[in-house]
Amino acid sequence: MIGPRSGSRTDEFAIPAGLPPGALFPAKVVRVESLRPGLTHPGGDFAIERWLEHLETDAEAELAAQDGAVAVWRDGNRRYLAAWPTAELARIVMARAAADAGLATCTLPAGLRVRRAGQHTFVFNYSAQPANLPTDLGGQLVLGEACLEPGGVAVLA
Repeated sequence: MIGPRSGSRTDEFAIPAGLPPGALFPAKVVRVESLRPGLTHPGGDFAIERWLEHLETDAEAELAAQDGAVAVWRDGNRRYLAAWPTAELARIVMARAAADAGLATCTLPAGLRVRRAGQHTFVFNYSAQPANLPTDLGGQLVLGEACLEPGGVAVLA
């Protein structure tokens, strides 16, 4: 995944002669828009907000708003986010990229963080509220509880 504005400056902080994103993605950013608060391009499960880049490219328009504004371009296994990655847009794009790569994903409740080390999965609750372990984490609980109190830790094996 390549984010908006990538390749937009040289080492000397100038706009590249060939226009961004350069060698990162087969396209040229030909126009950009900073969108005023409240101006959005709705796109079903996401909306384009804050920033939008218009590209010249032969890549596939993977995610577009209802008005045709393209939020994400795809070329093989590379994706270019031509819009500001709101939480919804980032979630959709990351889930698609993970699926394409054969990676399993898990939706975590707010505040939970997961770290894996060897055969163990460590789950930490950084929120001020109790949180249940997602059932799709897999593994058997070897330390802690299925409902983590604030500051709680669980280990799965």
